[in-house]
Amino acid sequence: MIYPIEASINIITKKKMGSFGSNVLEKKWRVLYLTTNLKFCLRRKDNETVYHIFNPGGFFDKAVIIDNSCRKRYSLFDDVVVLPYLGDRNPLSRPVDVIRGMKRIKNIAHEYDIDLIIQLFSLPYDARFALVWAVKETGIPYIMTIQNEYSKLFREERSFFSRLNIPQKLYEYNLKKAQGIRLNSKELINEVPVSYQDKTCYIPRKENIAYLKSIRKKNKQTDKRELTYLMVSRLRKQKNVIKAVLAFGQSLEKNKNKRLIIVGKGNLKEQIIDLIADKGFREHIELIDELGREEILQLFAVSDVFLFPSRYEGRPRVVFEAIVFRLPIICADIEPTRNMVVDQVNGLRVDPESIDEIKKAIEKMENDELRDKLSAGNEFYNIDEYSIENVNSMEIKFYSKIIEDKKIKCRMR
Repeated sequence: MIYPIEASINIITKKKMGSFGSNVLEKKWRVLYLTTNLKFCLRRKDNETVYHIFNPGGFFDKAVIIDNSCRKRYSLFDDVVVLPYLGDRNPLSRPVDVIRGMKRIKNIAHEYDIDLIIQLFSLPYDARFALVWAVKETGIPYIMTIQNEYSKLFREERSFFSRLNIPQKLYEYNLKKAQGIRLNSKELINEVPVSYQDKTCYIPRKENIAYLKSIRKKNKQTDKRELTYLMVSRLRKQKNVIKAVLAFGQSLEKNKNKRLIIVGKGNLKEQIIDLIADKGFREHIELIDELGREEILQLFAVSDVFLFPSRYEGRPRVVFEAIVFRLPIICADIEPTRNMVVDQVNGLRVDPESIDEIKKAIEKMENDELRDKLSAGNEFYNIDEYSIENVNSMEIKFYSKIIEDKKIKCRMR
């Protein structure tokens, strides 16, 4: 049977999905996820990965997702349901929606007999506030996820609320109230005050390694006439796309036998389009703002170099994908990616604020021997750390501990 699912994902039973870490406890728990822009996750064509993101190894009896981009209820899988959230994307822009969100989360938690609440992807601050209030009202344990260097993000914010330090205060409030804090990168421990670090657990994002390798093998090309540089990134100031365009454009003065493909959307789109046109880069720089995940992976398979001079990050999935596809990488010299890209081993590290450094790295990558060396250097990276089996095991252990700790504290009262 096929359910009317917005993301066009076919129904998959837990029996079919049991190949990854299905040896779980007899007692089944129920989880409530709060997410933002779930549709980006659902662009994946590999249904197994999507399923295990929300129900690792079939650990949960029921998984309920509240997503702010969802407009109607639908079943994602036979034991995973998606519900709309009534909040707003902008921080505290609609106090009424915050209050409605509080009541909605609380009511859903009671309706589905929820045992654990997890903020999985980034959320607007009003949703987090509503979540913490609902946690307090219901007594259900809550796990907060940190996936970026929020301290740098806060410093760049220029909104009225940022000037009042409201996002920072809400962030700290969430850290204080959470029973567990999930870090997508070990380096993100620096985003957590020392007093809360005992609540943290490093759990990377999960990937279907076999699926990625199959695309790499199927689409690999040889005998190309020009070098292809690939950049997959949101078009935001954080990602440093404008400096990347200027650096690539300057490198064309020495060698025009190359092209840059940028895949992404964001508020800088029109500015970047105008920049490419004004500088006369159209023949060599292509901006694609809408591609499915499989099409993006196919671009990884046929590209020669991955360009990613982002100014701050968590542990970027696109860099991991570049490693799996054995692309030499030009990467910003920032803390969260230092364990992923080692200078002169599998990539070149640059100062993200220096157009000249980025340009020189682009020019160095024109050397065939250097590219071959850096491509081979990707073999050192332990990609199995991201495997579905490994991450499922880490999640089940962490989630079980949070639930059991909460139940012990309740019995002691």
